[in-house]
Amino acid sequence: MFPRPLGISSVDNLTSVWIASRDAKSRPGSPGIDRQTARKFSARLNSNLESISRELRTGRFHFSRLRPRLLLKPSGKFRLICVPTVKDRLVQRAIGRRLIANDRLGVVSPVSYGFVPGRKITDAINAAIQLRAEHQWVLKTDIQSFFDRIQRGPLVERLRGKLGRSSLLPLLEDVIRCDVKVTDSADQARISELGIRAGIGLRQGMPLSPLLSNFVLRKFDLAVQRCKFRMIRYADDLIFFADSREEALDCLAFVVEELDKLHHEVPKLGEDSKTQLLPPRWPVEFLGVDISYSASKGGYVAKVPGLVIEAIHDDIMKLADISAAMKNGKKFRDVCGRVVAVQNAYKGAYWYAENWEHVEGQIRGACRSAIAKLLTEVFGVETIKRLSAEQKEFFGFDIPLETEE
Repeated sequence: MFPRPLGISSVDNLTSVWIASRDAKSRPGSPGIDRQTARKFSARLNSNLESISRELRTGRFHFSRLRPRLLLKPSGKFRLICVPTVKDRLVQRAIGRRLIANDRLGVVSPVSYGFVPGRKITDAINAAIQLRAEHQWVLKTDIQSFFDRIQRGPLVERLRGKLGRSSLLPLLEDVIRCDVKVTDSADQARISELGIRAGIGLRQGMPLSPLLSNFVLRKFDLAVQRCKFRMIRYADDLIFFADSREEALDCLAFVVEELDKLHHEVPKLGEDSKTQLLPPRWPVEFLGVDISYSASKGGYVAKVPGLVIEAIHDDIMKLADISAAMKNGKKFRDVCGRVVAVQNAYKGAYWYAENWEHVEGQIRGACRSAIAKLLTEVFGVETIKRLSAEQKEFFGFDIPLETEE
């Protein structure tokens, strides 16, 4: 019924996709259910790419089930990340590249910023700051359990209507049907508690999930533009800007009505809800920063909130768990490298914030404390106390230890 996906199946194309992927870099993704690491895949790269190319050209390629990774959040709840195999990630990226090239799915929109080529999270925040300056009432909400509630049947039907007899359609349908392979009863119980059910939803962690999720909300984005609402959407996070409380409430009514057509919903409006109505000059949290009014700047700015700074500190200090590091086969140099990488990652995430200088100081302090904690556990407090300031600087914690009163 469908032609073969010759456009993505050439070894040259797969090689290009591989080189550009995270798996070809120094910090690749985790292995899938086959337990093959990116490093092992790379060791036999030409042979693996030729095998994948042959399977695609002959119609014998199928995506494997996903390996579940349950991450414990600070709230005490788990978040499920679904990990494809290395070769499945490669093929999904090849499909995504082809679909994105000419916007085959029609997902590029002036109101959508998440997972859109050429747009970054800072673009969404800057756009939000500009809109807040002009329209100061805000409606902020998010779509409840968005990925996990996506209905696969309607998604497949819409893709068929959009792509016709495209050679990529059978592969996309295979991706949509992917579910996790759970072998541990405790993990199964945790996954069930998250409300995740086999056969329903689009699993997060697959390279194609963001693109497909934007396609799910394509009609919603078009309705926003047609009604001339001022909105920024980043994945399932929505923020509207209005000139009055009444207009903001109209935005909420619109969101409820339009998402209902897609079998999705947002939380009820409330003080402790993720759906909030905020008057002028009240800070609003969006994509990890507060968009708040600064009297000294005479306008709205992005600031990293205190709770986020505390969470960053906690994340960095978790790296100083020597027992966990040794259990995972990590060396001291590996932990130090990870501390530096995390510090750089947070700089990349928040360098534009108005209070970045303060945040950077807090991050540096947390990194030094983490290194100090590791060395103290190994050598003892008394030994560390005897180090000179220059020696502490050499080890990377030129600040007084908490044990030094």
